[in-house]
Amino acid sequence: MQQVDFRPLMRSIHAFAKAGGITIRGYQRPAVDAIVDSVINHRGLRFVVEFPRQSGKNEIQAQVENYLLFRFMKIGGQIVKISPTWKPQSINAKQRFERVAKANQITEKFVQPSQGYQFKMGGEKTKIIFLSGEKNSNIVGNTADLLLEVDEAQDIDKVKFDKEITPMAASTNATIVFFGTAWTNETLLHRERVFCEEQERRDGIRRVFLLTCEDVFPEVPAYRSFVMGEIEKLGRNHPTIRTQYFSEEIDAESSFIKDAEILMAGDHEKREEPETGKIYAMMIDVAGGEEENKSGIKLETDESQKRDATAITICEIDLSTLTTVKHAPTWKVVCRFNWTGLPQVEQYARIEGLVTKWNPAYVCIDGTGTGMGLSAFVRQFVPEERFINFVFSLSSKSKMGWAWLGMVQTGRWKEYKTRDALQERYFEQIRYCKYEVVPGPGNLVKFSVPDGTRNSQGEYVHDDLIMSAAMSAVIEEKAAGSWIAPADTLIVDAVDPLDDAGSW
Repeated sequence: MQQVDFRPLMRSIHAFAKAGGITIRGYQRPAVDAIVDSVINHRGLRFVVEFPRQSGKNEIQAQVENYLLFRFMKIGGQIVKISPTWKPQSINAKQRFERVAKANQITEKFVQPSQGYQFKMGGEKTKIIFLSGEKNSNIVGNTADLLLEVDEAQDIDKVKFDKEITPMAASTNATIVFFGTAWTNETLLHRERVFCEEQERRDGIRRVFLLTCEDVFPEVPAYRSFVMGEIEKLGRNHPTIRTQYFSEEIDAESSFIKDAEILMAGDHEKREEPETGKIYAMMIDVAGGEEENKSGIKLETDESQKRDATAITICEIDLSTLTTVKHAPTWKVVCRFNWTGLPQVEQYARIEGLVTKWNPAYVCIDGTGTGMGLSAFVRQFVPEERFINFVFSLSSKSKMGWAWLGMVQTGRWKEYKTRDALQERYFEQIRYCKYEVVPGPGNLVKFSVPDGTRNSQGEYVHDDLIMSAAMSAVIEEKAAGSWIAPADTLIVDAVDPLDDAGSW
C-alpha cells in the first residue's frame, strides 16, 4: 500500500485544516499562527484571544489542538484544556475536538478516546486532557508541556487559576492561551489581557487578539444580519451587546439604567379607567416576598429597612410596533399603585377589583416567600392561561433584569407624561438602583437598590416599583409567540442560526 506523505500538510495548519473541510478565516489567522508558532518553537508565550460570541473561537481551538497533537505525535506531549464547568462546557469541548479530529482525513485513524476525559493521538505519548475549572474540581497534578488552554477565561476563578491551573505549565514553560468573550473588569480574562498588553509594549510581540463583531462582518454576511437583529432587539448599549459582540467590558458594579427619564419618556396620558379595545397587563410585586427568599436574593435584616409595600404596575401592551423595526410590542405604563402596610386580605380584595376593572390579558405576581399566599388567592380568579406566578431567584431575577433592560434600551418601555408622586418615587428608585455582576458562568446579574440606601431627605429607598415594572419581561417571554399585530402578522421565536451547536 502506498504511503501518504503528510509533510507538506504538517508545515501549515491552514492546509491541515482544509484536509478536514475547514478554511481558517482571515480574521482568525493571526491568533492561530501566533499560538502554533509559540508551541512549535517552544517560546512559552501567553496569549489572550478575545473574540465576539459565535465568531468561530471554539472551532479554531479544536483545529489548533488537532494540528499540534498530530505534529507532535512521534515526539510526545500534552495539551491541557480547562473549561469553567465539566457539564456542559468540557463535554462540549471534548465532542468538538473529536468531531474535528474524525473529520480530518489525516487524523481520523490516529485519534482515540482515553479514560473518559482524554484523547490520544497515535499512542500514549501524545494526548489532550479536558478538565473542569470549577472551584471544587480536583485537577492538581496534570502537566501541559505543549499548550495550556483556558477557555471562557472570564468565568474562571482567579484564585483557582493561580493556585491549581497555572502550575500545569510551569515546569515546561508551555504556551498558555486565554480564550474568552469580554465581560467585566474584574475577571481573569481582563487581568491577563492587561498583563499581555504590557508585555507587548516591552518587546513588540503581539499577544492580544481582540476582535469585535465588525471585524467578522466582511467575511460572514449572515453574522452581520444576526448581530444587527440582536441590536434591534436589545439596543446597542445593552450589556449583552456591548460585551458579547463589541468586546467592550462593563463595570462589575454600576448604575442599572442610565438616562432612564429620557429612555422611558412617553407621550401618552395616565389613565384611571381602561380604554375599549386596548390590551392591558398587570404586574404585582408583593410586600415582603423577595426579602424572605433563600435563593440568592438579598436579605434585609434591619426591620426598619424592609420593603413593606406591594407595588402594582398596569401597562397597555401596544402591538402596533410589531410591524416596525422593533418587531415587538411597546409597554405603556397607564397607572401604578403602592400599598404600604396593607393586610393581605385587603390587598386580595383590591387586586380582585383591579382585575375586574382592567381585565388584563396577563397578570404576573410575585409568588416568593410571603407572596405565595397572595399569589394563591389571585390564581383563583384569574384564568390559568392569563396567570403567571413568578418566583424570584438569582437566576430568574437575572434573566428578568436583562430582558427588561433590553425593552428599556430599545425604547419599548414608556412612562405616562404627567408626573405624579408614584412616578417620582419610581424614577428615584431607578436612580439608586445598581447592578452587580456575579462571578462565574451564566452572565448572572443582581440588580437592586442597595440595603440601607436613603435619599436626600433621609428616607429609605426601595426597589418594589422597579421589580413590578421589570416583571413585564416575564410576561413578554411567555406571550412572545402569540403576539398578533394589527396586520395579523404572527411573530414566532426563531432558532439562533449561529448557536454553539453549529459554530464554525
